[in-house]
Amino acid sequence: MKRNRCSTSLYEFTTMVQQLAELRYLASSCENVKAVVKLDDDVGWNVKRTAQFIKNNLTANEIYCARRANHTPIYGKGSKW
Repeated sequence: MKRNRCSTSLYEFTTMVQQLAELRYLASSCENVKAVVKLDDDVGWNVKRTAQFIKNNLTANEIYCARRANHTPIYGKGSKW
């Protein structure tokens, strides 16, 4: 299946613009917020470990992210997702 390079680039550009708008909104409207955790709705995460990470590592005006190499989606048998 060939991917259309133009539509992929447009999608990536649109996503980037949306994320920048989110950051701008947070910076201007959420002055007393200690941290923001942004993830997809289908992601499992450990709330206690995340809170501990924020408590121990929080620095003003920093963005933390992780990239997982060689990870693949976990599919459930019979699930359309």
